[in-house]
Amino acid sequence: MNCFNKRDFLIILHILFIMGLYSIQKDNTMKSKQLVYDNLIPINSLDLSQDMNDMSFLKDTIRDSRIVLLGEQDHGDGTTFLLKAKIVKYLHENMDFNVLAFESDFYECNTLSEGYASEDNDFEALKNSLFIFWRYGKNIHPFYDYIQSQKDRPITITGFDNKHLFKSPAALEQYIKFIQDSIPDKFKGRVNDTNLLDTVRSFESGEIENRPTFYSDLNTTKTLLEEIANDNNAKGFFKQELNNLISNIKVTMTEEWDKQLIIRDNMMADNVKWLLENKFPNEKIIIWAHNQHIVKDYKDCYSPETVQEFVDDGDTFSWVGELMGERLYKEYGEDVYSIGTISYSGEYNPMAFQGNFDIREAIMSEQGSLESIIHDRNLQYGFLKLQGLDSDFILTSVDCHNEPCGVKISKLFNALLYIDVMECIE
Repeated sequence: MNCFNKRDFLIILHILFIMGLYSIQKDNTMKSKQLVYDNLIPINSLDLSQDMNDMSFLKDTIRDSRIVLLGEQDHGDGTTFLLKAKIVKYLHENMDFNVLAFESDFYECNTLSEGYASEDNDFEALKNSLFIFWRYGKNIHPFYDYIQSQKDRPITITGFDNKHLFKSPAALEQYIKFIQDSIPDKFKGRVNDTNLLDTVRSFESGEIENRPTFYSDLNTTKTLLEEIANDNNAKGFFKQELNNLISNIKVTMTEEWDKQLIIRDNMMADNVKWLLENKFPNEKIIIWAHNQHIVKDYKDCYSPETVQEFVDDGDTFSWVGELMGERLYKEYGEDVYSIGTISYSGEYNPMAFQGNFDIREAIMSEQGSLESIIHDRNLQYGFLKLQGLDSDFILTSVDCHNEPCGVKISKLFNALLYIDVMECIE
């Protein structure tokens, strides 16, 4: 008796089809794993006192790039600081990178770095111009010891963020005097008539929010500052800093977070360009920032499905293409080499940027993610070259911890630093 009918035949075909898809998916997964392993280079330790032989691969990967971007998933990642410091040390000693620019106050970092390079040599003041997580995090202290030891071949520390710190009233008054002394004479009368300096002082100290005419005063100040910045007599560092001040006012007057992001990242890109083309025209430069600020093309940070979910929720993705790394990559091309950071496990502090060093959150990487693939290699630290890893979307939390997305990883960075167990900033 023949029990085999059309329905059974279709069921068997369906089973074979599913088995075929599974086999293809398995083959693709194995192929991706092998590509990762072929491009993965172990890093032996983070001890800055040891030799740098395990970092020699950087010469063949970075090559003639003038700008190296170093990212981190969160500013509360202690281990990342030392791993990035080791990269900086090798680039400085072996590849003539002598300028290190932090995602910190453009005005104060540049002002104090000039003093540090002179006979004043006040390194503590210069270090205090950095954001708090880089100033006080114990994990990074060995790096500062190294920087201070480079007297014969100094590393110039600078900054590119438009955000101001002004940790004391005296620092703010020094800034007000800088603005006052630098304003061209033709604007002096209008500056006095509009109380521009008082408005800037109140704005930077936060007191302006108590004024009934808060936004009106700021708008008047912004308009006059823009006119001064566009005047032919406003030049150099003063002109660039005026644009930072204007951008900070614009951020304050803007409610939408995506527009705030665009303003800040574009200003940071402008500051980096100014450093490259004006202050350090003959130097190679290392940029120390968050992963998000150094991506080459942010639209590939999410799979099409994830993008659609955002769009359905009303996100226009208007900021994609406007981030600092995207602009630098468009303008400098092969001169830019971008290195992000990922980690498999451990802890980080999501509140370190606010100066709270007591918070800890666990890092959990998903099965099948890029982090788990590298973890299976039993490496503490590694360097992953991303060329060739762009055939498909790969799951990783490259933007922030514990936020896995399918990304085209080689479109975001040239390489990744890998940390198996993250130690929280202390």
